[in-house]
Amino acid sequence: MEQETINETVGVFDNIRGLNEAIAELEGTAFPRQDISILDERAARSAGIIMNAGALADDSDAPRTILIRPEEKVIGVGVIVGGGFYAGVVTGMMIAGVGAPMDAMLMTGVFGGLFGASLGALVAWLLGHYYNGLLRKQIKAGRMILWVRTPGAEEQMIATDIMQRHGGRRVHVHQVH
Repeated sequence: MEQETINETVGVFDNIRGLNEAIAELEGTAFPRQDISILDERAARSAGIIMNAGALADDSDAPRTILIRPEEKVIGVGVIVGGGFYAGVVTGMMIAGVGAPMDAMLMTGVFGGLFGASLGALVAWLLGHYYNGLLRKQIKAGRMILWVRTPGAEEQMIATDIMQRHGGRRVHVHQVH
């Protein structure tokens, strides 16, 4: 049984901004999101993969994931903080009880909402800090690798140009199975 060969354009990035800009432009031209991936550093470390970026870039078994876009992070923060606010309002009003005066229900709802939103903001900040820390470690180690499936010569030229313009190093095309 023969394995399918896939052409990919790959590059190594030194900063998250250049990587985000390259991915945004790639998605805005000819590449669907499912054809764009980065190294999953956490999975690589837990599997004991300690190769340098050059070796990993051409390793078809290197663990991959998608990069969470900046706008997706903002949406996630909104959901976490908003969910905390909602849960706090409902909890506060339940604490006041059904027969409580309206002003007491409103006050406990407001304070509960503020408390819940504060907890949600703390959780969102902790998650963001953890995720950004992983990316910083990956950049510091020189292992911020971007892969794009490029089936034809035209796609390969487009992807190579985009990656290089946004700071990609060691940009090249290779085949994987």
